[in-house]
Amino acid sequence: MPEINNGLLRENRLFDSVIWVSSSKDMKTEELQKVIAGKFDIELSGFQDETSSAATLFEAFQRRKKFALIQDDLWEPSSLERVGIPIPTVENGCKLIITTRRVSVCRGMETTDRDIKVKGEALASPDIKLIAKDVAKECMGLPLGIVTVGRALRNATDIFQNGRFH
Repeated sequence: MPEINNGLLRENRLFDSVIWVSSSKDMKTEELQKVIAGKFDIELSGFQDETSSAATLFEAFQRRKKFALIQDDLWEPSSLERVGIPIPTVENGCKLIITTRRVSVCRGMETTDRDIKVKGEALASPDIKLIAKDVAKECMGLPLGIVTVGRALRNATDIFQNGRFH
C-alpha cells in the first residue's frame, strides 16, 4: 500500500487529495473519524456525537473534490456514510481502496470495481521459505532489519546471487 499511496501522490493530477488511513483490528467509527480528521487538520473533540463528526468530515471531503481514500488493514466493514466519507462514484471521480484479510469485509463494504486477491505464492517455494527464515533469524526478528534486507533484494529474480545461495 505504501507504493500505491506514493504513486498516487506522485501522479497528483489524478486526485485533488490522497488520504491513507491504517485501521486496527478493534477500530471504532469514532476512532476512524478522528484519524481521518487528523489528516485534514480538523479537531473533532468539540463534537458531541458521531453524526456531527460525520457531517464535518463529509464537508471536508467535499472541499477536496476528487479524492482517493486508502483504508489499509480493514478488519470489519464500516459504513462510509456513518464515518462521513462520500460514496465514490464515476461522477465525482473519487476512489476508495481497501486492504483486508477477509473477503467478508469486501462484501460488507459492497465493493464494486475489483477485488484483487493477493496470494503468497512466492513463499510456496521451499527454497524461498528457507531464505525467509534465515533472513528473519539473521535480523533477530527485528522488522526494520527484515524490511531493509527485503528492500535490498526486491529486484532479485534468482535465489542465487553472485554465485552464492541466499
